[in-house]
Amino acid sequence: MKLIQEILCVIGGFFFIYLGTVFIRAQDDVRALKKELQTSRMQSIKKVQKQVDDAYASLQDLNQPIALTHKFASKLNSFFKKR
Repeated sequence: MKLIQEILCVIGGFFFIYLGTVFIRAQDDVRALKKELQTSRMQSIKKVQKQVDDAYASLQDLNQPIALTHKFASKLNSFFKKR
């Protein structure tokens, strides 16, 4: 009977050691996945930031022609109001 208890304890010990290694491997996998997601997210954020900067630059390029068009339209409007 004592031999069976010792064998069960040894088997239980190996089982808990196995569970520990599985848990440690799972933690490593989770850390690696988290790092990969952060890297991917940062690349996406940088890409979107570049698109926003490009769009802002394009709008700044259009700002002067729009201002000139508005100025011309207001002068044209005041010309026709006088008539």
